[in-house]
Amino acid sequence: MREANSVTSIKLLDLLVCSTCGRKLTPKESSSRLACEHCYISYPIENGIPILLPEGEISTHETRMRDSYNEYAAQAAENEYHYWWYMARRRILISLLRLYSPVEMGNAENSRISAVAIDLGCGTGALGRAMRENLNMRVFGLDLSFGELQYAHTKNSLPVICTTVERMPFIENAFEVVVMADLIEHLDDDLLALQKAFSILKTGGIALITVPAYEWLRHPLFDSSHKRRYTRATLIRVVKQAGFVILTCSYMNSILFPLMVIQRLATRKFLGKKEEKHTLVPPNALINRVLYFLFAIESWALRILKFPYGGSVFCIAMKS
Repeated sequence: MREANSVTSIKLLDLLVCSTCGRKLTPKESSSRLACEHCYISYPIENGIPILLPEGEISTHETRMRDSYNEYAAQAAENEYHYWWYMARRRILISLLRLYSPVEMGNAENSRISAVAIDLGCGTGALGRAMRENLNMRVFGLDLSFGELQYAHTKNSLPVICTTVERMPFIENAFEVVVMADLIEHLDDDLLALQKAFSILKTGGIALITVPAYEWLRHPLFDSSHKRRYTRATLIRVVKQAGFVILTCSYMNSILFPLMVIQRLATRKFLGKKEEKHTLVPPNALINRVLYFLFAIESWALRILKFPYGGSVFCIAMKS
């Protein structure tokens, strides 16, 4: 039986390799850079965050997406603990991870065996922090937005790196849990991202994936950086293509779905093609509380039910 302190002793540098040759990286220049002594490539470390992302390799879409998320990083960090959608989604995902995690779960008050996990597309780190505090996981984070990562690292105390999922430089079989929450819809190649996630999982490890549902719900306010939306069937298909075995897959955000459809279709008609910016500022306190309650109910319901429709789809898959 593995002791919990062996999990907490794992460091980010233990898991990183050169994205070019796959060899270990070494700290250089008073730990201000990481270097590959085989390829003679080095990467900067800024404010404690390794940036393993050669500027010339970033696509136009990735650059636009990074700049957009950098722009509202401060707003996200301020409101992610108060905005109903993020609060309820965290509760649901923690509930699902507790149910399906491949290793025994602990909590902040005890030191039972737990998992080494990575939150891909971690943003400002609220979900990763919740995984650590509620499930006693050792959680690492990865994101393209350096602005958001600074909050993940300082406010939520996650060890993080700045790069893309397609280029993530981790050793194979490094993690027992991989989370990709509302991530792959942003990427040019969702299959490649899932294959990379598969490669860094240990055998028996699980991936938790969430995506927005239905192309017909596409909206200029909420989908400006989305490449695609999914159905349950299309998500299952691409996850299986990456090599995973599906444990469960269902729609979520289903109780509020009728209201979502009305809101999306009505405002889409008025917005048209006009550029708008999505904000994370919570609504009126009472409305925010009611919406949170109605969404968070699914943290219990999804443990025993599969919804036939919803605003999002989640999938839990295993590397067998």
